Amino acid sequence: MLIMRPYQQNAIDNVYANWAVGKRFVVLVMPTGSGKASVLCEIARIEAARGQRVLITAHRSELISQLSNTLARNELRHNIIAAHSTIKYSIRLHMEDHGRTYYDPSAKITVASVQSVKQQHIDELKAYRDKLTIIGDEFHHYTRDSKTWGGVFTPLDNAGARGLGLTATPCRADGKGLSRETDGYGDALVIGPGMRDLIEMGFLVDYKIYCPPSDLHLGRVKVSTTTGDYAEKELKEEIGKSHIVGDIVQHWLKFTPGKRGVTFTVGVDMAEEVADAYRAKGVPAVAVSGRMKDSERIQALRDIASGKVLQIVNDSVLTEGTDVSSLEVVSFARPTQSYALFCQMFGRGTRTSPDTGKTHLTVIDAVSNVMRHGLPDAPREWSLDRRERRTGKSEPSTVRVCTACAAVYERFRDACPDCGEPVPKPAQRSGPEFVDGDLCELDPDVLAQMRNEVVGARETPEAMRDRMTAMHVPPAGVMANVKRQRERLEVLGQLDSLMATIAGYWRHDGMSDKEIFRKFFLTYHIDWLSAQSLKKDDAVALMEKIQNDVDGLVKGEL
Repeated sequence: MLIMRPYQQNAIDNVYANWAVGKRFVVLVMPTGSGKASVLCEIARIEAARGQRVLITAHRSELISQLSNTLARNELRHNIIAAHSTIKYSIRLHMEDHGRTYYDPSAKITVASVQSVKQQHIDELKAYRDKLTIIGDEFHHYTRDSKTWGGVFTPLDNAGARGLGLTATPCRADGKGLSRETDGYGDALVIGPGMRDLIEMGFLVDYKIYCPPSDLHLGRVKVSTTTGDYAEKELKEEIGKSHIVGDIVQHWLKFTPGKRGVTFTVGVDMAEEVADAYRAKGVPAVAVSGRMKDSERIQALRDIASGKVLQIVNDSVLTEGTDVSSLEVVSFARPTQSYALFCQMFGRGTRTSPDTGKTHLTVIDAVSNVMRHGLPDAPREWSLDRRERRTGKSEPSTVRVCTACAAVYERFRDACPDCGEPVPKPAQRSGPEFVDGDLCELDPDVLAQMRNEVVGARETPEAMRDRMTAMHVPPAGVMANVKRQRERLEVLGQLDSLMATIAGYWRHDGMSDKEIFRKFFLTYHIDWLSAQSLKKDDAVALMEKIQNDVDGLVKGEL
């Protein structure tokens, strides 16, 4: 039996609880580096032990090899449905890493590339009906209209199989949903700990982000209606006009010389060009792409793990499933509109590495991805529903870049936490403007109006009764409005208490009132004054969000 961390066991228990009440397909959300593979192995072991057939799917050959090796590490015999070269290489990994092979075509557990699952396999698997458990890795890819994933999952789902989907980011740049009612298969959502939780628990390392200026202009690059991300051809053209290739090498030399890292690029040609640029500066580097054999890619990962290589430059093949804990630097030379891809790239470097003494991850964001998406450990409200498709239009950022050192930090702060450089004072404004939730930056007339709205929202039931009676409102109408006002005031009073509580925690962390107002606005998308004049239902919804955060703070203190 595998030894699970408490949050991993809790995730497993929640998956089984959902299955027990008839939720046939469960989606489990856990951050990159949290040990999703261990959870996958444990559930596969449990299911096989209780007589289930288990099908574990992935969409790339190197992920199949990695999943197979993870199962072998945990002494789980399994079949492999994939290209012969992938099967052969997986067996080789077993022998090299574990001294024996765990490949067994008769085993109850099967690891399969969705591209390799032919109709004959589907027909065989369908026969197991509800005795089949499907586990889909990187589940944000799985939609019903996909010829690959849909072509495998849909007939097995229709036959009665139950399933589990694992992902760090249950969202897609194209806006499609993962629920059964939308575009996917999910019946229930289980959310594990967040990235910040795992950092505080010591299971992930903390990070620093630098976002140096660049001459890359993306205004002319369209966002694909199919993928929801930048159109690759146009993106390559714009990058070719910029100095990103040379800049990314210079930034690494400036911020993290001698540190092992991965650089994400756009296209194989750019990966080769960036690797050449590193080598020209005397930095051992290798370019990795889908053109390489699985064995060559895995060897490159071993070389950087051993320190033989300091930079591994890639075109999208190391965004998922890659585990090299010694990586200390992640460099972005690839802009993306996909939050999922942003998190996957970021997560390549968040794992702890006791053997190398790694203290933190440094992210060099030469293409301003963090300005598009915010910090990766910021609270997110996950859902299986559809989302608004990204358009590429600029949206207000929750972070800012230090003008002195290029470090990235939360927008509510008054100064850079790295170098102490204060936030530049805003230029003189010609009219009323609301900035970052800072009430001090409101036009005085606007501020007075907002305060009057709070006063109106807090009218006493007695004053309301007298006012409405004087206006000759029918008694039944007066009574109904007074009742609603009493309920509203009760909720607003509870909201006041919660707002004071969370402000107290933030003040304890050393925040000024100005920082607190900004953080409140950026966290809850409403300014401090407007929150005090909400309608009852809106106030209740805000209370739930604040209460969850307060509970998290209390739990963290304990």
